[in-house]
Amino acid sequence: MTTRLDRLFLLLETGSTPLIRRSAAEQLGEVQRLHPHELNNLLSKIHKYLRSLNWETRIAAGQAVEAIARNVPEWNPNGIPKEGECNIY
Repeated sequence: MTTRLDRLFLLLETGSTPLIRRSAAEQLGEVQRLHPHELNNLLSKIHKYLRSLNWETRIAAGQAVEAIARNVPEWNPNGIPKEGECNIY
């Protein structure tokens, strides 16, 4: 049985129109938004599509990376003061 995620990756590769491939890419971005801990997993699966011989597949994979990147939460590590919050005496 294939999962929804597997079907989205399949659509990136075999979608019949650019619109279908773009839609699959946007939905992969939504997966990232809903499951932020899956970032490395998503990007590692997309990697093979970025190197595809099919031009449309590479474009769709790039769109998926873009959609995923838009949904990655901002990283702000603790301990590094923001600009204007310097505590030097």
